[in-house]
Amino acid sequence: MSKFFKFIVVWGMILSTMGVTYVFAASNTDLASSAGAGVSPTGGYVVSQVEYHFAGDSTKLAAVELELDQPATTVKIKLVSTDSRYHPCINTGGNHWLCETGSVDILDVDELNVIASSN
Repeated sequence: MSKFFKFIVVWGMILSTMGVTYVFAASNTDLASSAGAGVSPTGGYVVSQVEYHFAGDSTKLAAVELELDQPATTVKIKLVSTDSRYHPCINTGGNHWLCETGSVDILDVDELNVIASSN
């Protein structure tokens, strides 16, 4: 095989891979949902009225309450950045949510990451 033919084959494979990647990335849009995640504003929900509830000995966090600016069907929170666990929340009325955390050590809490979805 000549060098030129190998060059054409390699570039053809690269370009076809790029095309497939573009097609899959372009089809990953859902503008009807308010769902979003990120450090900067994502155009989703506004979280307010956050209340932290301590366990009996005050060194543990028992629950977090929060209010969203619009209705959601699913809400979860994460409190420790190195933990992969999200705590499910229950709707207590309107756009108000209660997220029971079990018993997270207060000293481990380093974030409040809220995931909310309307579908």
